[in-house]
Amino acid sequence: MIEAGSYEATKREDHLSSLWRQSTLTEFEQRLATLGCSKNGQAAALLQTLQSETAAVNELQATQQRQGGCIPWWADGEYNDAEADRANDMGVQAFKTKQYEHAFQLYTEAIRLCPRKPAYHCNRAAAALKLHQFAVAIEDARNVLKRDSKSIKAYTRAGLAHLGLGQPEAAAAMFKQALQLDASYSAAQRGLVTALRAEGRAVAAALQEQSTALSSDRAGLTREAVDAEQAAELLLTAEGMLSAQPKSHAACCSHVEALIACRRYPDAAIAANKLHAGQDKLYLQAQVLWRQADLDAAAQLLSDARQQFPDSSKSLEAQRWVESLQQEVHQANVAFEDGLLDSAVSKYTQLLASLQPGACSGLYAWLLLKTAAAMCQKRDYNAALQSLHMALEWEPENAECLQLRAEVHRLAGNFTQSFMDYQRLSKAMTDSPEVFEQLQQAAHLCMGSQHHMRQSLANKA
Repeated sequence: MIEAGSYEATKREDHLSSLWRQSTLTEFEQRLATLGCSKNGQAAALLQTLQSETAAVNELQATQQRQGGCIPWWADGEYNDAEADRANDMGVQAFKTKQYEHAFQLYTEAIRLCPRKPAYHCNRAAAALKLHQFAVAIEDARNVLKRDSKSIKAYTRAGLAHLGLGQPEAAAAMFKQALQLDASYSAAQRGLVTALRAEGRAVAAALQEQSTALSSDRAGLTREAVDAEQAAELLLTAEGMLSAQPKSHAACCSHVEALIACRRYPDAAIAANKLHAGQDKLYLQAQVLWRQADLDAAAQLLSDARQQFPDSSKSLEAQRWVESLQQEVHQANVAFEDGLLDSAVSKYTQLLASLQPGACSGLYAWLLLKTAAAMCQKRDYNAALQSLHMALEWEPENAECLQLRAEVHRLAGNFTQSFMDYQRLSKAMTDSPEVFEQLQQAAHLCMGSQHHMRQSLANKA
């Protein structure tokens, strides 16, 4: 059996291959210089050839990326017309006897042997429909239309495939295209009627979901940490519900809640923004925000929810909680800004004690960051580093925590650790010239420290 797949290079793979070519070329140049061959005529000519060929390969790769970088699975076809016709004819016979999987394989073979014939793609689309491989059927129909833009069967089969995927609007568009070519084509007529009915039902369902979103009052979220295994099970269940009912308001809300339980706050924010307007959307958006330490934005959303839905008990309870956090954080920040560092540390520590990091790791890490900043001003670098280590255990990619830890290591004379943190930060913030400059400075300090250590050891010896 020949598997119909597609071989598409990812941008990451392209980037890595480009880096490898440049690294290899640079290494070759350095070796020439080391061997004293830079001015040798033959070596210089060879280097010029390598530079030219590398540039040509990079340009070819860039061109492929601009064109989508997708290589059709049948691109290595043998182009044997006679064998292709034989495979297609056998596929037709298999299809007539309802051996749809065998027919699909035979049509696939025909396409591989002679991909330019639209009939083979069109036949495989019919087999794919019988096998409920709707995405494949759509792709096959597109390949037909690239070769024969007036294929009524291709438009009709694409329409049926879109119906199979629950896309009535796209299906109706395909059937209309077929009927423009032949208004009497009965399969397209029946398909259009079915698509328009499904589209009407979809519109009615969407209106019902919007109404549900406006009136829904789901239970509020806990501020207790959810066990990691339980959170993973919640997410798996929610994703299953969402896959089965992608337009269901309840399924979408469950998905956001599960992402919050898993502390995947950026993903939860994206999913929450897609919810229908209503109190659930405002509430869940606020839940994501306060757990990421954006208390002001969370408070504003909960205030909006209270104005629009004054009877919502969960929004009231969440609003009171967030406002209490705001007040305590404000007091701690004022103490910090006034130079009352012991008081600031005490207030931040009290706040941390009131939270469960597994329920709000973003806020927890931010409070640890503020504690570390106060400790750093007190020159208590060990305590500052301890807080930052803990913060990065909960939020490993937190750039602010990484940057401050690198700076504290530098102030404490831990130049190697400072360099390692700046190196890690530079990978996360590749477009930041400031971070790159800090990385260079840390590298110089690290090298200077190692040189000084070697000299000290040599003097002692």
